[in-house]
Amino acid sequence: GTTRITEYDTGGTRAAMVGIQGALATGSGVVFLPAAGLLAGNNWRGPFLLYLVSLALLPAVVFVLREPPRDRSNESGADPAATDAGTTLPRASLGVVYGLAIVGMLAFYTLPVQLPFYLDRVVGGGAAALGAVLAVAMLTGGIVASQYRRIKDRLGIYGTVVGTFSMMGVGFVVLGVASGLVGVVAGVAIVGGAQGSLVPNLNAWAAAIVPDGARGRALSGVTA
Repeated sequence: GTTRITEYDTGGTRAAMVGIQGALATGSGVVFLPAAGLLAGNNWRGPFLLYLVSLALLPAVVFVLREPPRDRSNESGADPAATDAGTTLPRASLGVVYGLAIVGMLAFYTLPVQLPFYLDRVVGGGAAALGAVLAVAMLTGGIVASQYRRIKDRLGIYGTVVGTFSMMGVGFVVLGVASGLVGVVAGVAIVGGAQGSLVPNLNAWAAAIVPDGARGRALSGVTA
């Protein structure tokens, strides 16, 4: 999906679309996480039913998505896959992007992994309460992601990286000193907001530094 966006759009429009994608992907957690918490209260298998929602998108995949036009003037009939495989990637730059993706995701997923125990110790609460608190992170993440184009225009890609990780650090400090529900929610909201700019920015960065023929490969590395 991210590769398709980068092929459909360029420049500021691409940044806006990557931000919208991140906003929808993150913001959907506002609905799905509390729903998962409620379903888990009845049976641990319940939350997996939420993935059935994706079936509703299949008709759109078939009838709405289109193959982007490609410039084949220099391919001489070559197989696109073979052309992609032969493209040299800027490995050092991509290594930085991938490294930041690993660190950012390790930090962010500390929330769903550790928050159940932390929340229980600080304020108590079960799966439904956990889902509601995590939904706050998804909400702030969606809001920040929706503004990614403006953030990137103002700070640039590198400045956005600094802002993202600084914001995440502040959020974890707030969580570390929290003594009640308000502090926990505040910390989670800040970390979630930072996550909202992390993925769109890394995707935009990777897409910008590779040749068109290698974009799919580079973005799959961010996802991996």
